[in-house]
Amino acid sequence: YGDVYAELFGGNYDDPGKNIELYVDYIFTHRKHHWGRHVKGWLDKKRQHPETIVIARYEELVRETREAFIQVLLEKYGSVKEEFVNSAVERQQFERQIKRSEDQHRTFLRKGKTGDWRNWFTPESARIFDKYAGDVLIEAGYEQDHSWIDLENNDHRD
Repeated sequence: YGDVYAELFGGNYDDPGKNIELYVDYIFTHRKHHWGRHVKGWLDKKRQHPETIVIARYEELVRETREAFIQVLLEKYGSVKEEFVNSAVERQQFERQIKRSEDQHRTFLRKGKTGDWRNWFTPESARIFDKYAGDVLIEAGYEQDHSWIDLENNDHRD
């Protein structure tokens, strides 16, 4: 996508602070599969097939990695092997992922902090995002209502 973004945003296409409104609008209007459709699709599948789909939120995995992973395994398989959990959690620690990503000279990982996405939104980009995916944001449990777009006067949740 680098060429498309460079054409749309100019030389600083990879600086979200300078062009977040254009980026958010572009993602929702020019891409067939965007965050809203992706998340809505999985929420719908979970409702249709609750026994086969397990949804784990990034925020839960960051805050309580081991417990969240155990919950996923219990929900899906009904049991947990401690040695498997310990090994998987150790292998996937964010710090290890950053190191691995830096070693490969390309990273899609940011800070590994929950709620950091709010730091990048301007009031206008929040309004655009809410227009296209606000209902999904609420349905997924990230927000309680559409008042989240009032960024300056809102106590945000993770």
